[in-house]
Amino acid sequence: MLPRNAKIIAAYIQQVVSANLDRRNGLVRDWGTLEEEPYPCVRTTAEAISTALYYEKLHGRKELLNLARKLAKPVLRAMEIHGGAGWDGTIYLFDTQIALMALWRLIERTQEFAAWKGYFDVSDQSRLMAAQLTATHGAAVPDHWTARTTPHLLKIYPLLPKTEADSLRRLMELPSFTGVVNGHQSNIPLPTAQVCHAIEGLLVMPDGEYWQALNAAAFLARQQRADGSMPETLHDPEAASAADVTAQAVRIWTIVDRSGYDAAIRKAVDYLDESATPDGLPRYKDTERVCVRSSLYALQAVTMSESETAVDPDDLI
Repeated sequence: MLPRNAKIIAAYIQQVVSANLDRRNGLVRDWGTLEEEPYPCVRTTAEAISTALYYEKLHGRKELLNLARKLAKPVLRAMEIHGGAGWDGTIYLFDTQIALMALWRLIERTQEFAAWKGYFDVSDQSRLMAAQLTATHGAAVPDHWTARTTPHLLKIYPLLPKTEADSLRRLMELPSFTGVVNGHQSNIPLPTAQVCHAIEGLLVMPDGEYWQALNAAAFLARQQRADGSMPETLHDPEAASAADVTAQAVRIWTIVDRSGYDAAIRKAVDYLDESATPDGLPRYKDTERVCVRSSLYALQAVTMSESETAVDPDDLI
């Protein structure tokens, strides 16, 4: 069962990070210790930073702020060396955006890192990514680029100057993005995470885009399985259930309409609790493997689902 108590949650986050920390470079491995070949990952480390900052703000646990500071240094170092975030020598816009969000949250949280703005400006990086995405792919952005990358650019939309922001809005209008958001690709197997990330991106946009998120959340609820889980791939009856996308769905439903999706949320949280190892780490895809990302998503999902106050979409990991 996943933890609910503030003190235990803080210990849980530190345990997950410590157990999967690569001592050579200070990055967190994406997979838990049961994975045969875990690898250190900037994206996962950044998600750990955002998780620590979320719970530090929520519970005032200073040890989590210290953890975020510790993890930020290797993330920044890796991004400076490679020019972005990724793994195995490849840079991915998706990973880079997640890392940018984590670093920006830390910059906003503490003046200690204010000097980073001088040589690692999130706004400049965002402009470059938006321009690169538009110039490279133009009007023929493949589905996996638009659906996977655009949502996290949406999350840093307020940092973009008007020119790049307008380019991003044009990407949102492409069928490859709107099809994912509204569930139009009904006959095509589609990674559930893409749909969830697309909805999450829309949740932080102005009210004009919010209605798309409402429709997409309903589509997502129709895909929930009888045991409360979400499939790794939509429109694929053989797809394994996955803890990370189940947690993403819980967070989305909680933000969009907690009371309206109460039954779906309760079933999904029960699934996450029941699928956990004795250490409280959700098993991944009906196996004994443990994924750090799934653990962090699931923890935030349970907390948000039981919150007595409104949930801010800007807090999504």
